[in-house]
Amino acid sequence: MTYAFAAYPMVRQAREMVRSGELGRIRQIHVEYVQDWLTNPLPPEHKQAGWRADPERSGPVGCTGDIGTHAHHLATFVSGLEIERLRADLLVCGSPKTLEDTVFVNARYQGNVPGLLWATQVAPGNPCGLRLRIYGERAGLEWDEEQPEFLKFDIFGEPTRLISRGAGAGVGLAAIRLTRTPRGHPEGWLEAWANLYTEFAVAIDARRQNRELPEGLVDYPTVEDGVKGMQFIEAVVRSDRNGGNWVELAAAPGMLST
Repeated sequence: MTYAFAAYPMVRQAREMVRSGELGRIRQIHVEYVQDWLTNPLPPEHKQAGWRADPERSGPVGCTGDIGTHAHHLATFVSGLEIERLRADLLVCGSPKTLEDTVFVNARYQGNVPGLLWATQVAPGNPCGLRLRIYGERAGLEWDEEQPEFLKFDIFGEPTRLISRGAGAGVGLAAIRLTRTPRGHPEGWLEAWANLYTEFAVAIDARRQNRELPEGLVDYPTVEDGVKGMQFIEAVVRSDRNGGNWVELAAAPGMLST
């Protein structure tokens, strides 16, 4: 599944830090994906908007399926926690349209950890504002896709630490493995896609050669992650149609290992 944000080095760094317990027990998860390109009406022939605004092609949601699923995956990927239940509102906050352009989700992750997810495509001044914040009993992490080379790390009561992409300075192997250029030479969106496809290729080659890959060598989003994204959409729609009531998320079915 091409959730390319999972292939940014500093996203892998954040995931590794959460896994190693540097934040302590997770207490809150906040994620947002904020854009502005649907603020005003678009011409009918606009190719980017075509399928996203057409229920016959995109299903019952617009913004939620387009960018909300990326926010959902990023939060679960880094935290290691799945959403167990949620309540949601689907809204049209911009120009009139058939499908929603904004979604608000109040979530409960595994262990009853609370979280908020907000996605909108009608927030002027925000070209691609994907941001994740995770707070634990000891420390907090923040990553911003528009500043992808840096990870903000705050241990309670200590000065803020800004971890930058590249070897050294506390960056772990999970991030270094995906780093392509030295610190100071920017990497971004295209490199994240390249990292994702490289991991796909490594996994395909290993399958063809009947070889077991070392643990942690690849960590790309799988078909199962795609299924979980669809279950997230379905739960958001059910909650919205039920007046924003809490709904349970179905457990993802077992799937063949990649």
